[in-house]
Amino acid sequence: MPRHKVTAINDALAPVESGMTIAIGGFLTQGLPTALIRGLRDSDVTDLTVYCNGGGCGDDGVVELVRAGKVKTLDHMEQPVAPSA
Repeated sequence: MPRHKVTAINDALAPVESGMTIAIGGFLTQGLPTALIRGLRDSDVTDLTVYCNGGGCGDDGVVELVRAGKVKTLDHMEQPVAPSA
C-alpha cells in the first residue's frame, strides 16, 4: 500500500476513539493542525486526554476541543514569564 504525505482528514481521524490519549503539536498559531483539531471537534469522539504545547491562540486551537466538550484531561506546557523588575 503506497504511503502518501497528504491524507484526508476523515482517514487521519479514523483510528481516534473516545477515551484515547492524543498529542497535538503546534505552538500558538505556529504549526497548529487546525484541520485536524476541527475534525476532532466535529466528530463523535469524547473523553480525550490531550497533551499539547499550548491551548492555541484566542478561539483557535485545542481550546476548540475543550469548548466542544471533547476533552476529559488537558496537560499542556506553559512557558514561564519572568516577572518585571
